[in-house]
Amino acid sequence: MKMSKLLTFMFMVSLFITGGLFLFGVQTANALIWQGTADYTQGPGATGDEDVVGPFDTYDFGPGAILLGGLGGPLSVGNTFDNYYQSYVDGHSLSGPGAVSPSLNITGAGSGYELTVASNFQTEITSVGFSTSFILTGGTIDLYFDTTPDYSFTGDSGFTNGGAVISGTVVGGAGTTIYGMLGVTSIDFQVNSFNSNVFEPDTIDTGSSVYTLQLWTPADFKFISSVTSVQGHTKGAHDVLMVADGNMSFTAVPEPTSLLLIGTGILGLVALRRQRP
Repeated sequence: MKMSKLLTFMFMVSLFITGGLFLFGVQTANALIWQGTADYTQGPGATGDEDVVGPFDTYDFGPGAILLGGLGGPLSVGNTFDNYYQSYVDGHSLSGPGAVSPSLNITGAGSGYELTVASNFQTEITSVGFSTSFILTGGTIDLYFDTTPDYSFTGDSGFTNGGAVISGTVVGGAGTTIYGMLGVTSIDFQVNSFNSNVFEPDTIDTGSSVYTLQLWTPADFKFISSVTSVQGHTKGAHDVLMVADGNMSFTAVPEPTSLLLIGTGILGLVALRRQRP
């Protein structure tokens, strides 16, 4: 093989590999965001009058109750606390626009089906001052499907009595509050299990949730004043009860099909080269 032909061949292979890796990178990046459908007619105990919703990539939650343990008392860096959150799904969205789910019940009573979320997580205080910051060190988060809408914030009930369609372990996250009145919390979790009969494609891998914490409007105080406990945990003297409005989205297991294309393409180039005189 002459040097010029060898260089040309190597250049072609290089371009193919580079382009293939770029394509793989793009596909991997796109695959990281899970988008799909949820067939709730296949949910646990479904009666057949539920929805098939999608495509969507985010669960939107209605105003929920979050109990932040110890955040209203004397604080020091390194303090650790247990925290509890529960709410309901009030819609599905795809990069902003909502996905239709006409039978989704968001009232906690009546017909249709409801989706509720419950989480407990541990936090460690990282800074104290005008604002208090913390990191999440563990916990669980679950999404429940129930054909009998019955959640109740005042009764602290109905959030976990359906069938879990997604269950995860909290692996990270962070949060901050300003004078215990306003803040934000993010939760990162590893999905341990999900109902593959409900979700398509069945490639859900990890998830994240972001919650806006607030307790500074008359509506907030009216809502939270009727809540005395979250997930059976009664508010203590130094605990803080806040309104939390959040969402949940997922990443997907990447499908490395492009690697196969790269390997096949290289073999094709080699075969083509061998056929030349």
